[in-house]
Amino acid sequence: MDTQAEILQQRIRIKASDTDLHQHLKMSVLTRFLQEISIAHTEALGCTKDQTLDKGLLWVVSRVRFQLTRPILYDETIELQSWPGRTRHVLFPRYYRILDADGKPILTGSSIWMLIDHKRRSFIFPDRFGIAIPGYEDGSEPDLPEELPTFEAQTKSRRRAVFSDLDLNGHVNNTRYLDWVDDLHLSSWHLSHQPRDLQINFRREILPEEETVIRFREQEDSLLAEGVTSGRVSFSLKMVF
Repeated sequence: MDTQAEILQQRIRIKASDTDLHQHLKMSVLTRFLQEISIAHTEALGCTKDQTLDKGLLWVVSRVRFQLTRPILYDETIELQSWPGRTRHVLFPRYYRILDADGKPILTGSSIWMLIDHKRRSFIFPDRFGIAIPGYEDGSEPDLPEELPTFEAQTKSRRRAVFSDLDLNGHVNNTRYLDWVDDLHLSSWHLSHQPRDLQINFRREILPEEETVIRFREQEDSLLAEGVTSGRVSFSLKMVF
């Protein structure tokens, strides 16, 4: 396999709207970049919307993890790279790299995707729909995200899903969960707590007007959090500083 042909590359210039008041790329926007290149590459590899969306199937990401060597900054130009791993039954692994303008690595990451039936909200077996994504792995890829540890919460916060949180699928866009977690702390805390390893697992969609209780626990070098909606975990997160 020609591995270069299987890696999608995008150059992105970081805009003011992508950053926080410290001129650092928001984690929610970074996660959106990773999701957008994943969908774009999947379509470029031949799995277009007539095979998925037009048949009532949706791509959903279940887990994302990435490691950062430093914050990504306002007005910086980065190169985002992504490629698919080998499909595991109903799971579609995907990998990421981000390089700076000098070609130095800033980020390595991975994610796990699934296809679900839009109406039933349950996963489907891709081979039954003739869906196959060619994957490549040479052993140098970062580990795929796994289950996150349980924890005893120290603090709780509450968020109600409002109009600006929602996307075209009629639920809270999953990248908004990272904004909700960011809002747990003041700006001064963020300046001294730069994420170097972040994982978020998506468990359940959050619908309009639903209230989510965000439970979290802080340790010296990490933050554990989860969102609980209607008694069920919607997302869980671990951030290491």
